[in-house]
Amino acid sequence: MTSAEATRLGVLDIGSNSVKLQVIDAGRGLPPLPVRAFKSSVKLAERGNRSGEIRPRALEQLVTAVSEAVCVAKQQDVTEVVSFATEVVRSAPNREEVCTEIRSKTEVNVQVLTGEEEARLGFLAARRWYGWSAARLLHVDLGGGSLQISFGYGDEPDVAVSLPLGVGCWRASSWLMILQPSARSWPCGATWKTACVTSLTASGGKGLRCWPQPAPRRSSNSLACAARRGSTGATSSDIGSSART
Repeated sequence: MTSAEATRLGVLDIGSNSVKLQVIDAGRGLPPLPVRAFKSSVKLAERGNRSGEIRPRALEQLVTAVSEAVCVAKQQDVTEVVSFATEVVRSAPNREEVCTEIRSKTEVNVQVLTGEEEARLGFLAARRWYGWSAARLLHVDLGGGSLQISFGYGDEPDVAVSLPLGVGCWRASSWLMILQPSARSWPCGATWKTACVTSLTASGGKGLRCWPQPAPRRSSNSLACAARRGSTGATSSDIGSSART
């Protein structure tokens, strides 16, 4: 990729646990080439209160992290910074104040993604990575403040939802108490992630099946579970998953 063809972009992700900057050279019809990565831990999901409000001390740390990311972007001669925020910011009662403070101190305009937009973008990334050979694709993205589930056969997902259940969020404990009964009550050793997909199916995810995760040992139950998956035609290529930190 020549300098005439490429545009140097910075993608700034304000997540529940960290602020991450990815600098890339991008061009139409060409793969994005990574140039520089930067990450700063903020732990917003742990530093808010039970109402979800981002407290002044946490906001100060967030602004500092964004400022550091902007400095890195300038050092790399980035022409444009695209910034977005996810669950902890979008669910905060004071999210407008948070975005205004970031813009006034760093000149970064933060786009707050809806849960459905976040799930859709994750699916698009997985589809680009696995290609059409993956056929039907289930993408599960467990982050610090939410869980995104998307499913589809084509370029766009047929189903894209977000659940307020993340590894760094206090709300996860109440969800897990509901979604994780004793292992013996789950068929074929399925985990609580299966319950999320099952709940999605019950709530209107048309055509979405549940693929339980079998126990490590090849017990008779897990063999039966594998046989049932085989009867539905599901293979490992049907599923793409990722976890954010």
